Amino acid sequence: MFKEKMKAAIILVVLMLAIIVSNLLEKRISNRNDFTVSSIFEDRLQPSTDLYEMRTLNEQRLFILEEYLHANELGDRKRLKNKMAVNHQKFNELLLKYKATLLVEKEQAVLNQLNVNLNSFDHAFAEIGVSEPEEKTVQVAKSTIVLINENLGKLNKLQSEIGKDLLADYKKDTYYSSFLNTFQIILSVLIGIIILNMVANSSLLNKFDKKINLN
Repeated sequence: MFKEKMKAAIILVVLMLAIIVSNLLEKRISNRNDFTVSSIFEDRLQPSTDLYEMRTLNEQRLFILEEYLHANELGDRKRLKNKMAVNHQKFNELLLKYKATLLVEKEQAVLNQLNVNLNSFDHAFAEIGVSEPEEKTVQVAKSTIVLINENLGKLNKLQSEIGKDLLADYKKDTYYSSFLNTFQIILSVLIGIIILNMVANSSLLNKFDKKINLN
């Protein structure tokens, strides 16, 4: 009878350890899910909105350039330069905000290209009215704007692709979490059955001992 009790005790310990381990795994998965949900919003959905706004600001530069090219008055050109400076500031604020998000390797590669094209545009715009011919410098600036828009488009597309991957990971982790939760319930039921069985056997043994003592 002692061996049976030891066997049951060992099984109980093993089952309890299994519950503890599965609980730790479930917590780890839960923390990862929290991070995934946060990342989908902060690193994918919000940046998509910011990138769209950056593309809008970038396209506005084409209209500013056209106005600048056909502006004859010095005052008009100064006003358009100020308008471009405001555009530049808003764009940079959004860009810095985007750079602060969690970037994957593909994003970083496109972002490096974007930085090169942004520097090229700034240089070309600064040369308008300084170097000749002016039309050629404006055309270079316009071409750079097109390249910047392509970079922004690629980054926006990546948000969707990475977001889908994150969502797939979230669904997979949710499935594992549900499985572990069910596993813990089954183990708890088994522990309960073993304990009840031990109590029942102990009661029977006590009755048997009492009968022996009465005889």
